[in-house]
Amino acid sequence: MKRALMLSLLAMTLTHCGGSSTETPSTPTLSVTPATASTTAGGAGVALTATLSGGASGTITWSLGAGEPGTLSPTTGATTTYTPPASVAASTSVTVTATAGALSDTATITVLDST
Repeated sequence: MKRALMLSLLAMTLTHCGGSSTETPSTPTLSVTPATASTTAGGAGVALTATLSGGASGTITWSLGAGEPGTLSPTTGATTTYTPPASVAASTSVTVTATAGALSDTATITVLDST
């Protein structure tokens, strides 16, 4: 009986020992939340958060699309706030991009005309 128990334990140990893993390594990613938002010209800012996952690391930098209205503060770090301009001629979309090394993701903010 002891011998059968020992053989069973040995077989279970060898079965679960070593070998290759079927787990796929995580892909490094950068994601921005919220992905979409809206605000009114002259209105409240929009808080954005960038999250690195899957082993990704690095400094996150924030930028606006070329010539797009508004400001970002701060421009580095995991969070930023988009502040809309005082006015826009018509509702417009603004693209905010977070970058960390070769990774990037965007958020689209719709700035509504305040009139």
